[in-house]
Amino acid sequence: MCGLKIILTGHTGFIGRELASKLSKKYYVLGISRSKPIDETIDYLELDLSDGVDQDVVSEIKSRMGQPDVIIHLAAYVPRTRTCRKDDYVTSMRSNVLGTLNMLAIAKKLHPKKVILASTMAVYGRVKEPATEEEHALPLTFYGKSKLLAEVLCENFAITYNIKCISLRFASVYGPGMCCELVFALFLNRALRSEPIVVHKHMTGFERLDLVYVKDAVSAIIRSIEYSQDEVFEVFNVGALEHITTLDLATKIVKATGSRSPIVVVETKEVRSGPTLAISKAASKIGWIPTYTIDAALQEILPRWYCEDITCK
Repeated sequence: MCGLKIILTGHTGFIGRELASKLSKKYYVLGISRSKPIDETIDYLELDLSDGVDQDVVSEIKSRMGQPDVIIHLAAYVPRTRTCRKDDYVTSMRSNVLGTLNMLAIAKKLHPKKVILASTMAVYGRVKEPATEEEHALPLTFYGKSKLLAEVLCENFAITYNIKCISLRFASVYGPGMCCELVFALFLNRALRSEPIVVHKHMTGFERLDLVYVKDAVSAIIRSIEYSQDEVFEVFNVGALEHITTLDLATKIVKATGSRSPIVVVETKEVRSGPTLAISKAASKIGWIPTYTIDAALQEILPRWYCEDITCK
């Protein structure tokens, strides 16, 4: 697999930065993103895929790399509950569906050997847990619906043009550089400030989380690149080896940081349960299993911890 030429969209994002750093040590990587990267060690194009792709863009890509071997599509709009980035129908469809369609327009003209799409466990909605790839997906959010539509586009594209495609349905990815308002970052920041950590106990008990460390998420993408694919379109879950409750997560974080934060349990009348993922298919077919426990990840995260705020403009 030496000498691969890879297009990576969303290379300035949370997972994209980690993946670009890893891939660029072995392969030629052309990053595509709406913003300039902080680290300019890889070649890149500033491009918003949801705005469309003209022939000049395709010609520019060809002049830099010729025919790519793999296109990895990470660029997406991900809503957040506590900021202006809401679960908006138009924005989700424009970025995640139209953006994917325009990425596939590039793929049609450049004809790579493989396309890898970053999808999400949000496509499942309420299903029996842990969710398998064979579950009938019924997403509850516009974000989940937009990602499922992106998968449909990739599947139809793969069948029509005989270009292999893999969709990776990621659980909640955590690590340095993640969004500050996700539960792992919220708990860790409070522990580092020795502030109370509020854990909600719902009618169904403490919420169970499916958390995958960013380095494990990256390794799943790399395994997908290396995978000798038989079927033209395949879907794999990328989640945790073991699922953890919010209370257990708070307890582990307090212990790892040596924090004085009290853990405050607040009972609610909500019924809340997000999906957790079965990962046996990824283990058997692409040879991927997560290697980091929460405890091991915390030891690696703490010396280089930071998170990113998403603010309204």
